[in-house]
Amino acid sequence: MTIINEHMTWEQIVEKYPDKWVGLTDIVWENESNVESAVLFAVSTNAEELMSMQIDKKNLPRSRKVLLRGFSLRK
Repeated sequence: MTIINEHMTWEQIVEKYPDKWVGLTDIVWENESNVESAVLFAVSTNAEELMSMQIDKKNLPRSRKVLLRGFSLRK
């Protein structure tokens, strides 16, 4: 897993990290189901790794409320 802390649009995330699972914080929703932009917090090839990070609170920023979501970017 790679820890990142960069604000990106959904299009940028999909382009830069195809076929990966991403952890997002500070999500701006376009509508109820589509992400407009977010802070990309972590990237992994393994969904379980991101879920365990959320459950264990490992490496999560302490200065803000975190909503960590995993998305498969497979087409």
